Amino acid sequence: MLETKLTLYKKFSLLPLTFLSLLFLFGYLVDSFQIELVAVNENFFNNLNLIIWFVFAIDYFVMLYLSKDKMRFFRSHIFDLVLVLIPHVRALRALRILLLFERVIGDLKGKIYISIPYYVAGAAALLILLAGGAIYQVESSIPESNIKTPGDALWWATVTVTTVGYGDRFPVSTEGRWIAVALMVSGIAVVGSITASLAAWIVSKVNESK
Repeated sequence: MLETKLTLYKKFSLLPLTFLSLLFLFGYLVDSFQIELVAVNENFFNNLNLIIWFVFAIDYFVMLYLSKDKMRFFRSHIFDLVLVLIPHVRALRALRILLLFERVIGDLKGKIYISIPYYVAGAAALLILLAGGAIYQVESSIPESNIKTPGDALWWATVTVTTVGYGDRFPVSTEGRWIAVALMVSGIAVVGSITASLAAWIVSKVNESK
């Protein structure tokens, strides 16, 4: 019975959590790129971030309560718990957004068909936005940095996630380089997924022509 309640809870919480994830992403980007909107409404965005964190904290504990095997749920959602318990660490905000969208996509898989190319394109776009915001936040205030504008940050994130790497923009701080490493690893996974998807499509067409 509890598992049924958990399933129903996930079903009815999906739409609100999706909306909050998008709102959280908007707040993250506006804050990361230091858009004037934040400076004028700083208290509003701080309160919005706190409210969204609170809702997702409640969501975690509700799912834990409704789970039949609580220990298994706890072991498989340790990182989610860390993000709930440490809400103000800025470096973890991007990871929290990725987890929120991973949760939403996971719930949507059983309801609508999401093809691999669309999924990969969406993941790549999300990575570019998150990494661009993070690198701008870290690098823009460093005098010797060559990433000074949101455009620079997004361009760097785009060429890095696609593994092109022109080298005209690059991080100079230790934190920025760690962001670059994470993005490069993610980029390899994204490009690999696209290549695998394309290869599978070509093989299917060859088989159809036989």
